[in-house]
Amino acid sequence: MTSWRSVVRVNYIPTLETIIQIRRTAAAICSAAISEMVPGSDLLGGGETDTGFFYQFFFLDALSTDIGKMLEERMRQIVREDRPIRQMEMVAFSAKEMFRKAHHAAACDVLDELNPKEIVSIVRIGQFADLAEGPFCHSVRHAQAFQVTSFKSLGDGEYRVEGCVAQDKDELKAFLRKMRRYEEENHFVVGSNKKFWEISSERILWLPRGLKMREQLSAFFKQKIGSGSIEVQGKETLVEQYGRKIASQKGCCALWLAGPRGQDPEGMGALFEETCQTWLQEKIYCNEKEMRKSLFSLLQSIQKTLIILGFHPQVCLQACRVGEKRVKTLEQGLLELGVNVRLEPSEVNCAKALWLVQDGLGRPRIVVELEVGDGLNMKLGLERIIALLLELRAETLEQDFQF
Repeated sequence: MTSWRSVVRVNYIPTLETIIQIRRTAAAICSAAISEMVPGSDLLGGGETDTGFFYQFFFLDALSTDIGKMLEERMRQIVREDRPIRQMEMVAFSAKEMFRKAHHAAACDVLDELNPKEIVSIVRIGQFADLAEGPFCHSVRHAQAFQVTSFKSLGDGEYRVEGCVAQDKDELKAFLRKMRRYEEENHFVVGSNKKFWEISSERILWLPRGLKMREQLSAFFKQKIGSGSIEVQGKETLVEQYGRKIASQKGCCALWLAGPRGQDPEGMGALFEETCQTWLQEKIYCNEKEMRKSLFSLLQSIQKTLIILGFHPQVCLQACRVGEKRVKTLEQGLLELGVNVRLEPSEVNCAKALWLVQDGLGRPRIVVELEVGDGLNMKLGLERIIALLLELRAETLEQDFQF
């Protein structure tokens, strides 16, 4: 029987599970450091971000920004001491009693909202314990390559610590250099410089040059992929209707919501968000006899088109059952193209191929989804692809698309 492990190909980006383990472990180490450095604080919770980890806590007195470096050093001390870390499960009633004795008020408040018999996840580092969802690394030393990048007040006594973490020190140094460059080279900045859009009041206002780019990219995909029956999905929302009205007064004709720029690059980044996508979608209905031929043709078209755009895509194959015929057919088609592919289990009963491209910070972004069901259903997000093009090949973009 085919196993999940047997279909993993080398030279693939680190697994999402590995990344999450390291980042959640770093957040847990941070929470332990806060409990020691800021006694009497209420630990509000934390976890992974796109670039590392965060933790938030409440403390009545004002704290100096210097405490960020002090917390980083305490985190390093916890790692040097190699304090044992383990994940536990307890019923909410018992967990509440434990946190009440530890004066962990925020955890008690969370547990008050749960059924006393509900099972909750707890991470313990040495004698310290906190409510936190796993998975975590087996040793705190697996998350030793970290750096606290910011410590800020959110107002009303609430503070937030943020940091980066990687699998080793060399990877961390390289990533921090990327982050510094990314401040001037992310798609927000590049798109603004090229007059693709204006950014005002945390919104992206598309300008004629950007709209033309979207139109040309849409035409490009319609020509290169599928039968040409691609159509834009979804109706215009009230926000877009409002945006068109406002934009028309400035000689533009589209508005898309964006996250606050202060959260970038920690957050997903506006044009990478699902809610910011203009989906191009093609559905091919075919019988079992035609399926294989249509599928192989579409796989080839998608792969070639992404390479033409200058991307180096990698593919993740999601499926509920490994041995299913649709999954085997998808895998065979991808392997015949020489594509790196990894199988991942899915709770949804479908066979789906996801093409991933790394952004300017090396974070994998899904650019194309191909689902095999009763037929073939392919979709891609125009804005996400534009953002990646701006971050990875902005110098030649306008020349290649001739506008």
